Amino acid sequence: MSIVRRATLFLFCGALLYGRLASADIEIPPIGTIDFYGLRSLSESEVRQHLPFKEGDALPELSPTSHDQVARAVGAAQVEFAIVCCTDDGRTLIYVGVQEHEAPGIRYNASPTGEVRLPADILAANDRFLNAHWKAVRTGQAGEDDSLGHSFSTYAPARAQQEVFLAFAKDHRPLLLDVLRNSSHADQRAVAAYVLAYYPDKKVIVKPLTRAASDSSGSVRNNAVRGLAVIASYSIAHPKLRIQIEPAPFVHMLNSIVWSDRNKGLWILDSLTAARDPRLLKSLRKEAGSSLVEMCAWKDWGHAFPACQILRRVMGMPDDVDPLSRQATLEHARSMH
Repeated sequence: MSIVRRATLFLFCGALLYGRLASADIEIPPIGTIDFYGLRSLSESEVRQHLPFKEGDALPELSPTSHDQVARAVGAAQVEFAIVCCTDDGRTLIYVGVQEHEAPGIRYNASPTGEVRLPADILAANDRFLNAHWKAVRTGQAGEDDSLGHSFSTYAPARAQQEVFLAFAKDHRPLLLDVLRNSSHADQRAVAAYVLAYYPDKKVIVKPLTRAASDSSGSVRNNAVRGLAVIASYSIAHPKLRIQIEPAPFVHMLNSIVWSDRNKGLWILDSLTAARDPRLLKSLRKEAGSSLVEMCAWKDWGHAFPACQILRRVMGMPDDVDPLSRQATLEHARSMH
């Protein structure tokens, strides 16, 4: 059966986390919603009053220090903004991540130092894909079919470039692995992670993609976990393949200040918790219970849904895809904390 997912495009201070658009002419819609994560002792209202934007505004030009200014104003260790396209009515979502001083950080791999690179033609295909995907998101055509174990866009111009990735991955797995592990250029590693997920034998790419899920670059982590999330869903539909994905790295991602870590961590854990393994659910309750509650409360149901679903499994509740059940889920979860 064909699996079609809604796709979103997220940006960080105007730059794509998983690559750069070839065209610099990007029109970002007005702000529709602002949501938060990482708040424990600080309140949402305390942080909101220091933000350089509000709902309904056109997105202002953000300086590289905008988030640092907010962090200093509220007394947080770190603040990050994730700019996400788009709400159902075509507006921008902004997620504000806050790391308070007592919150533990997440350890990433040391950055590699090699000079290995991908060929220009696959980088050009990636640029074409990003531009096509942006157009698909902005015009409401960004669904995707994950039924083959990798993503195929339902928007023909984007899918055409993904077909290029499929052909390249079949013939150049050693190069992709080399770039992913050894290139000092994060943009090269990010493309390698995305393209490697198209390799036909999913079982043999789980280990390198899992390692890349702890890369020092957020764009590399995003692409690696994105590919693994599709593989995780594929493995449920094809149990005879015996594809095993270790969940521990993704549990930690749910506490990250980087929105893409949380977003992709939720996506893969939605699949990995489907079997309701007691050890995994216990780990999620202990390590990420508060994060699941706050993400389940996000305004955008598409982003909140996997957090609510995982939260229900952690609490021993039945799966439920009805957004109307969210309040009951949150009330139950909060009563258990």
